[in-house]
Amino acid sequence: MIVKIYFIIFIFLYLCVWLKYRERYRFLDAIAIMSFLMYICLFASITLLSRIGSDIIETSLVPLCSYYGILTKGWDGEGLYIAQSLMGNVILFMPLGLLLAVLFREKKYKFLIVILSAFVVSLSIEIIQFSFSIGTFEVDDLIHNTLGAVFGLLIADCVDLIDLHNKDTFYRVSKKLTPLFVFCCIFGAVCMASIIKLWIVQCR
Repeated sequence: MIVKIYFIIFIFLYLCVWLKYRERYRFLDAIAIMSFLMYICLFASITLLSRIGSDIIETSLVPLCSYYGILTKGWDGEGLYIAQSLMGNVILFMPLGLLLAVLFREKKYKFLIVILSAFVVSLSIEIIQFSFSIGTFEVDDLIHNTLGAVFGLLIADCVDLIDLHNKDTFYRVSKKLTPLFVFCCIFGAVCMASIIKLWIVQCR
């Protein structure tokens, strides 16, 4: 799964380049279409096709309980897996958020459309996984998938704002990406606390 996530990161970065220069270099459109098709295949593989069925149906309906799991289950065990899963959920939906931002660029309620679309897609995946016993129905997955789409939207907006000749570019981009920075700080702090806890235990 990690390799697939790296591919999605690469696709997302390319789509950012395409978004910035698509008017100047039209040949980038063909590559963007292929990248989008590859993203759909990776998306389906990660969320559904690569899943193995189980006789046990699991649910996790407490919001943000995964962060507690990172802290209590140890960085050398399941805590690391939970952290990777959460970050994977965010990254997985970022290209979707960017593409929705492009599709609904002129819409007044673009932000709300992206949130609702991402939530519906994520909820559909969770329901399918639950129905066929190929995954755990987790509220945290819904939250982080939706956050990923929002971050993709914000980054797409920032791509349009980037102007090396404008002195206010850094301030405007930083302000736009504040929610992403806040998430990274919270997520990083939880992971760091788990790592420090492990280090303390090993030093005893």
